[in-house]
Amino acid sequence: MITLKDKLSHLSYQEACKLLGAKGKSLIIEGGKYDVDIYDQVTINDNYFELNLGEAVVGISMNPEKHQQLDINCSLCTGFCEHKGAAFALIGEMFSAEEESEKTVELAGAFKAKLLDCLEKGDDGELKMTIAIQDEGMLDNMAQSLAKMVGARI
Repeated sequence: MITLKDKLSHLSYQEACKLLGAKGKSLIIEGGKYDVDIYDQVTINDNYFELNLGEAVVGISMNPEKHQQLDINCSLCTGFCEHKGAAFALIGEMFSAEEESEKTVELAGAFKAKLLDCLEKGDDGELKMTIAIQDEGMLDNMAQSLAKMVGARI
């Protein structure tokens, strides 16, 4: 029998979007803006996932009556909401870190090539990077992503 962890670890971004309805993509993007401490706010085992956002708690479990279908509940909202989007944004981050696919390697190479365009070697031999970003929100997201990457390697 498939467990909830198995189901979530194989859930694609497109499938997650479909689970959240017509606005699934935007709900996951909006939900991705929550700052989540995985150790304090997340509970996950083979049968249940819970994300406590303070203002709302999202629970995900397997529906025992419907084969491999997920039950997704928010303590604050009925229907689709950014809290559920936050849960799927986090799940995507949690499980995508577990495997490095060929596509990931290809994307990393493409990013490196683009980043090389932003580098200049200074007189002291150090590399200096100059980039342009759209807004401060993007800077916040980039800083959080970098912190997670560095934290995962420590």
